[in-house]
Parts: sequence; structure tokens; C-alpha cells
Amino acid sequence: MRSRLLIVLDDVDYPVYHRQLDGVMRAELPHAIHGIRTSHAVARDDTPVGEPMTGAPVEHSVRVYGVRSYFRGVLRFDPLVAMNAVNWLTTPQQILPSLARGCVFHDGLGQLGPIRATLGLNVTSGEQA
Repeated sequence: MRSRLLIVLDDVDYPVYHRQLDGVMRAELPHAIHGIRTSHAVARDDTPVGEPMTGAPVEHSVRVYGVRSYFRGVLRFDPLVAMNAVNWLTTPQQILPSLARGCVFHDGLGQLGPIRATLGLNVTSGEQA
């Protein structure tokens, strides 16, 4: 199973930095860390999916998002705008727990905590639910 890491930026910073962050990760990440692959094969140039990659650039599974656009994409509504009964009732039940399970290692923007609290996902930074 591929690991996944999300880097969440302020929505204003996303268009400025997301390509730069992706480029740095492709160029600077090692292909494995403590035996865990960071570079994953993609279906192109006759490379089978799942085969370990060793050439540059690193095909990482780190995704960069804008914070509000990420939640709007997952939930199909903006959780910082008044959430109503329709939003709550039409959100598939597996979505909210999936937002609560992952660790938040750093919320330097101070934006993830309020969104998670609005959704009833009171998870302390660095702890896993």
C-alpha cells in the first residue's frame, strides 16, 4: 500500500508554491527512506506499476492542496461557511472519520484545527484518532 502525505497550504499560497514544492520533492527526496519506497512506478515507458524506481525524478505520492479547496473537494461544501442539515446528511458517513484519522503533524497556518472542530473532529495535532 502506498503511503500518502498531504501538504496543505493557505489557498492564497497554493498557486504560487505548489509546483515549486512538487519540483523540490521530485529532485530532493531519496528513492527510499529506511527501506520504505518514496518513488513509485507509473504506467508509462513500459515501466510496470509497482516496480521499484531508482532513476530521477522521484515519483512521490505527496499531494499539495489549498486548505479550503481541499475540504471543499472532499466534502462538496465549504465547512467554514455555515454548515446546514443538508450538508451534514448528504456527506457519506465514511468521509468524516477519514478526515479525523490522519495525523496533523503541524498546523502552522492554524486553519486545520478550526475546520476539524467545525466538523466535530477534535483531534490534537500530532495525535492519531
